Amino acid sequence: MSYIAGYTGWCPTVNRVILDSTTITLGENAIKSDELDSGGKRTRLKSDAPSEKYSVTMEFNWIKKDEKGKTELQRFYDWYQYDHRYGSVPFEFPQIIYSPTSGIKVIDDASNVYRSEYYKITSAVEGSKSGESVQIKMTWETVYGGIVSYTEDNIESGDVLIYPHNGFIDIYFSTLPPVIPPTTSISLSIEKDGVPLEGFSTVQGSYFDNSNTLRIFYPLIDELGTYEAHIKMDIPVNEEILSIMKSASFEVKL
Repeated sequence: MSYIAGYTGWCPTVNRVILDSTTITLGENAIKSDELDSGGKRTRLKSDAPSEKYSVTMEFNWIKKDEKGKTELQRFYDWYQYDHRYGSVPFEFPQIIYSPTSGIKVIDDASNVYRSEYYKITSAVEGSKSGESVQIKMTWETVYGGIVSYTEDNIESGDVLIYPHNGFIDIYFSTLPPVIPPTTSISLSIEKDGVPLEGFSTVQGSYFDNSNTLRIFYPLIDELGTYEAHIKMDIPVNEEILSIMKSASFEVKL
């Protein structure tokens, strides 16, 4: 029997810039001491993969509002409460420590492909105002165990269906793959009359419902009409990469 734990993506309408004041702690509480019958001590690793801890600082705008009347800060708080669930649901984010940019700043750039990592916010979220932004400080920890486990099931292209909507696409797996594909392994194209729309080729975030549906997010379309969604996913299966391509049309009605 296979099991894949649920996780969420980063809030798609919130920036992903981590400020340079962020600090990294590796190996904290990684060692455990055992008392021996002889009176001596033996040390060992608590885990094969000790977590990495980050004191993360980010800034969110608290002045400008979107079409729903919410600021970037409010959207972050909504994500933290209802998607991340105060740290109980891991979220996918580009690896901080291995970011190809200077320092540990993560910059959105469609030309770069980042390796994903899974994190939880393990502290309270604290904020202080600075002009039009609020600086948020929090602790992130990497999560290794319980994200995905492997299955003996084989997955084929026919086991995957897509249901596109304005702003997101639901990907339904009738057979769960060995690994739920991260956003970095999903290519996206939104087209109208066979012409790809500019600015709609990047998956902004994702959410896996702990069942059979992966939801990926992209920018909202603000023009009426019929559109086609095309996705390509690369999924590791039996030491090989299975590429699955799916397309479906949908209507935008404002």
